[in-house]
Amino acid sequence: MTNHHENELRSRLSKILNLNNLTRDDVRSILADTSRHLEALDIKSSYPELNFYRDWALHGKLEFKKAKEILEEIDQILANDTGGNPIDKISEALKTKQFRSQLITVFKNANLDTMLFTNKSNWEGFLYQLLSWVETTPIQRQNIKTSVPRVESFKIVVMDNLDDNSKLQVKALCEKLGLNLKSESAIMQIKVCESSSDCVLLELPFMFTERPEAFN
Repeated sequence: MTNHHENELRSRLSKILNLNNLTRDDVRSILADTSRHLEALDIKSSYPELNFYRDWALHGKLEFKKAKEILEEIDQILANDTGGNPIDKISEALKTKQFRSQLITVFKNANLDTMLFTNKSNWEGFLYQLLSWVETTPIQRQNIKTSVPRVESFKIVVMDNLDDNSKLQVKALCEKLGLNLKSESAIMQIKVCESSSDCVLLELPFMFTERPEAFN
């Protein structure tokens, strides 16, 4: 049964795909309409990653439990890293793969076009616009007692908004690791503290898409 929010999504998708022009406001509207659609069907709880990104982008806040889980997972990744390249694992901790999969499922079930999420170029554009929203809301630790060193905060910053020095540092790291950093990319800023007065800021590229074969 079609509801009002499905029709809103269908109209919005048609405009975006025809014009090949996706804006930050389009991304927020898509997430808002999708969330309302799920609420109307009473199945919102079945899509945790979709809800996570909706809250992050639309409300500028994160549920305490989810933020805690992400910081603790990054804690463990950094603590167990022996190769000096935790980029893939930290990127995976944000579960963009699951987020994309849940969007595809919701849209398929509603007989909506999924090209925004199944086409690699479209998906990267969608995620880039989304990240440009959430970069104003870092994930921060809230009096969580853990062993040190520990991650105090995690922030996404899109390349367009980096200062020149950070851009050079991240590009140099990508060249060293053999990674292709495009202009429409983002970095992760991770504040790691040994103590309250001894902190460092790690800046790592955010690998926000799956391998190319996932889109075949």
